[in-house]
Amino acid sequence: MKKYLILIPIILISYNVIGQKKSSKLEIICNIQLTEKEKNTDSIITKTCIFKKYKTISVGTPDFKGRYFYEYELFKLSNGNYIKIQNSELFNNSSKIEKIINEKLKIEYESNMKISEISDCMKYINFRYYKINEMGISFDEFNNMAFHVEFGIPSSCLNVGGSLIIISTSEIEKFIK
Repeated sequence: MKKYLILIPIILISYNVIGQKKSSKLEIICNIQLTEKEKNTDSIITKTCIFKKYKTISVGTPDFKGRYFYEYELFKLSNGNYIKIQNSELFNNSSKIEKIINEKLKIEYESNMKISEISDCMKYINFRYYKINEMGISFDEFNNMAFHVEFGIPSSCLNVGGSLIIISTSEIEKFIK
């Protein structure tokens, strides 16, 4: 009986590795790496995701309270090497996707202004139109593209200090070069 109990997990693991679907053109593959900054502190999180010929690297660095702050980089595969590119270089028509994201940001902003628990902090946000190169872009393992916008408000309002707009790759594919 014990032989079968050991074999079942091995068979399941083997099936998961062997049975994985072939990479489709819309599939995003991600890897997360944790790097210990100092003993007894939170790790730095580095998430690398690849979609088609593009790669995003998101690096999350914790502050002394364990809150994470992220930086985003975008790369394009060219002649076998990834080169860093501007966000606008990812899209055929960056102004169209920029407009879609800004419309979603405005809807979220207006909705948040009506929430009494956060309305005081929302008043610090000088809402405006955000250019695509001002945003952080990342891919995720759920086949989405995320657009990160930081509003630059006081640290006492970090809970509303930024916004995240997520769009599936199937929706956004038509805009990608």
